[in-house]
Amino acid sequence: MNAGKFSKDQEHRRSERTLQSVPVLIRGRSAGGNLFEERTQTQVVSANGALVVLTTTVMPGQELVIFNLLSREQKEGRVAYIGQLDALRIQVGIAFLEPCPEFWPEPGTPEN
Repeated sequence: MNAGKFSKDQEHRRSERTLQSVPVLIRGRSAGGNLFEERTQTQVVSANGALVVLTTTVMPGQELVIFNLLSREQKEGRVAYIGQLDALRIQVGIAFLEPCPEFWPEPGTPEN
């Protein structure tokens, strides 16, 4: 198994997941309907989306925009997973509306 790669249930995944910290800006509406913009880092990335940590409450199926602060590109996605980390933070799995493997830097690429 390669370090930084997920293998659990890999045969059921649409694409390979990689542990990677990429600075991103998440934009959308909070669960209360207010516009929000939150800077965070990815925990896991794949051609189909990312896992991030947010302090803003979002809902499953909600549309969000991920702005990659390294490449200055953005991609639309939907909330596919929500998991409570602690009283203030949640893990949010965001699925791109269309796969985009080139959205994330290659593993091991230095941040600019």
